[in-house]
Parts: sequence; C-alpha cells; structure tokens
Amino acid sequence: MNSGRVARTFLEQQIGDLQDSMGRVNRARWISLLGGIVVVLLLFISLPVLLPLLASSQRVMRAVIGVDLAFFVSLAFLLLAFVPLTLRKVVLDFNRKVAEDRRAQKAEQEVRNVLANLDERQYVVFHGLYRGYGDIDHVVIGLTGAFVIETKSNHGDVSIDELGRLAINHGDQPRKNYQRQAMQEAYQVKDYLAEHGIQEQLFVQSILAFPFANVPDDLHLGNTNTGSYIPILGTKAILQYIYQHKPSASFTPDLVERCRMALQRWADGTDQGTEEGTEDG
Repeated sequence: MNSGRVARTFLEQQIGDLQDSMGRVNRARWISLLGGIVVVLLLFISLPVLLPLLASSQRVMRAVIGVDLAFFVSLAFLLLAFVPLTLRKVVLDFNRKVAEDRRAQKAEQEVRNVLANLDERQYVVFHGLYRGYGDIDHVVIGLTGAFVIETKSNHGDVSIDELGRLAINHGDQPRKNYQRQAMQEAYQVKDYLAEHGIQEQLFVQSILAFPFANVPDDLHLGNTNTGSYIPILGTKAILQYIYQHKPSASFTPDLVERCRMALQRWADGTDQGTEEGTEDG
C-alpha cells in the first residue's frame, strides 16, 4: 500500500531552481568579464589618439577627454572586478543552499528507505505532500495510527535542554522551530482528512527523525499523552515506534483505505485544498 508523489519532490524542484538561477548568474559574470575586456581593448586602441589630444588640446578639450577616460576606466573596473566579485558571493550562497538541500534530500531518502520496510498490507506511506510552499516529508497511515514524519539533516548529538527545548551539540544548530513545524504539519493532515470525508476523530502523531545525528533512546519534546508530545528518533527506531504505537482511535483496514484515497488526491494534486501551507521542510 505504499504510495507517493511520482513527480519531482519539493527539494528536487528547489535544487533545480537554484541551479537554474546559478547558471544565469554565472552567465552574467562571464558577460561582465567579456564586456570589461572589450572596454579595456577599446581604451588601448584609443590611447594613441587620445594622449596627443590630451597633451596639446585646449583646457576644455582636455577636461572632456579626461572625463571620458575616467568614465571608461571606471566602467572597465566595474565590469572586470566589481560585478564578477559581487556575483561570486551570490554563486557561493547558491552553492551553500544547494548543498543544504542535497543533504536534506539525502536525509529524506534515508527515511524513505526505512519506511519501505513497513508491512504494505497494513500501512500506506506518502512522501513529499506539497502544501503551497514546502512539503510534508512523510505521512504514514496504518493499523497503529497516523503519523507525520518531519526529517532533519542535522549532524551532532541531539538532546533536550533544561527548558525542554531541542538542542544539538557538536553539530548543526536548528534553523527553525522544529517542534512547531511538526505539530503544524500533523494538524494540517488531520484537518485535511476531516475535510475530505474522514469523520472519525483522528489524532496524527508527529515524529522528528534525524538520520545523521546521534539520538538517545526515549528522547521527546512536549508532555507525554498530549498533543505537544513529539518523539525524536533515529532511523533505527522509526519502525519500532510505528509498530508499537497505540492509536487513540481504532484504525481499521477500511479507515486506512479511506485515508489512503483522500491522501492520494492530495499527492496527485487533484485537490486544490492543499495550497495553503505552514513552514517549509
């Protein structure tokens, strides 16, 4: 019963867009360099004519020629140095973003590989449900409940600080509120199902997955048995958590199938009700 989007994922689309933009910026850099070279060549060609005029002409003519030379020298500097160096910073920023997206893509693939081992007779899995800007990484519906898995590519040691907040030591720091993002995505899936024919009062459990980080056992955000509870898992613990989860409602095969049909419309993009989203992935 595994399902998912067959089109490019949000991250794939984002990487493609960044690479297209980077290509345009690089072309602009080369055009600027070539333009600067042309200006320099024109200056050198013109010097044998302009220098005698500059030495022998009247004061007004010398001023005009001097202004022209200063203008073309400044233009050559802009085209040969200033513009390429400025755009180089843009290219470096694009490269950084592409590297981050590729790492996130690799992390999501790690979780996909894990979820592929779920019993297909009991569970349905969706990946990359698009929601206006960004996507929901993974949605699992099965006999043990409904789950939204938000995958993070951070490295380091994951822990909870004294204030109950997510902390990552010796690695990448969280760049957004992961807890709020995961909860918003769970509520969005719950609301979508309720709006598309699922009358049962379902609870969608949020999960934070860190494939590349060190995650201790029994780590979680929020309070147990409340909507704020979010387990934090490494890849090895995901299947065990899903299989052992006790749902608040009875997830019968019929309910799982009805949820699958509703989410399939979302995945296929045939329902326009998913255009409003929360934070991106």
